[in-house]
Amino acid sequence: MQNTLFLHIGMPKCATTTVQAYLANHAPRLRHEAIHYDLHPDDQTKNQGNAAHLAADILNGRLESAEALLEHFLDRDGTVVLSSEMLIAAGRTAETGRVLERVRQLGFVPQVVCYLRRQDFWIESDFKQHVKGHSAWVGSIHELVERRAERRTLDYCWMLENWANLVGSENVHVIPLNPSQSRSYAVERFLTLLGAASEPDDGRRDSNVSPPTGLIEPARYIKREALRKGHSIEDVAAQVQDFIRTAPSLIDVPARKFVLPQRTRLDMVEEYAASNEALERRFLSGKKAFDDAVPGGADEPPVEEEVSDILAAYALRPQKITMRGGLTERLSQPLRAFRRLRQRQA
Repeated sequence: MQNTLFLHIGMPKCATTTVQAYLANHAPRLRHEAIHYDLHPDDQTKNQGNAAHLAADILNGRLESAEALLEHFLDRDGTVVLSSEMLIAAGRTAETGRVLERVRQLGFVPQVVCYLRRQDFWIESDFKQHVKGHSAWVGSIHELVERRAERRTLDYCWMLENWANLVGSENVHVIPLNPSQSRSYAVERFLTLLGAASEPDDGRRDSNVSPPTGLIEPARYIKREALRKGHSIEDVAAQVQDFIRTAPSLIDVPARKFVLPQRTRLDMVEEYAASNEALERRFLSGKKAFDDAVPGGADEPPVEEEVSDILAAYALRPQKITMRGGLTERLSQPLRAFRRLRQRQA
């Protein structure tokens, strides 16, 4: 029986947490099929998969620590799954080649699993995560698109070629995600890849659900103002989470579907068409990766036009609630600036 190591490398915001949660919840059953998804006993991370420490060791050049982790995880026969979104960046490092050589020495064949969403869909999820998470990012979605383009994160074929050079293209498994697929598709596809017995739908749903789109840009302004005033990233993240959690029950949130403007979306689809076609040829045996449909949204106003109205409605709502960090009071200064700007534009 061939021992196999599946490295689930993400991408971020591509059902990674959902797959990890399923593997963790069903670990005892999978173990009976010689499929192992276990946490290291010293791992105290939450919702980061079981390979966050391994990825950090590789990316920071701590090879001895990385090899010690491998020896722990690969001290068994069958199939081992190591999962972390941080691994996506490891394909570009020289250290990864040495780590994979150690994998082979331990008797395992390394394989790579990567989930992908079409670039325009992915960048929206990436932007939401930047706003609501513990990142110091406060730029606009347009600035994030430029940053990701500069780092070639959105050139999926190029990114996976790095991994193909390390494990062989036949050992790189690309799983495209599309809106037309069922909610259980990501998990079911992973189980098929592992050769694991599938179960009837047990009610599993996506983890790490995104907040209402209409709150993202206001939340970014709150975050930017709080960071400008010198608040810690932990305090800022708490303020943003409080706003996102309480606003839907207190104000009318615009029922917008997208942050990305329609024109920008169309441009992105066109810009990455050639890369996606190369991805299909190289890793998908010519099969279509992504749906062609471009969702509507041309009738939605620019997100910037809604910010001041949302923050004003929230700060001036009749019912006040006690919030972490006094968020209501902290909104007063940026709101005055928003009102002055709108008066000048009127």
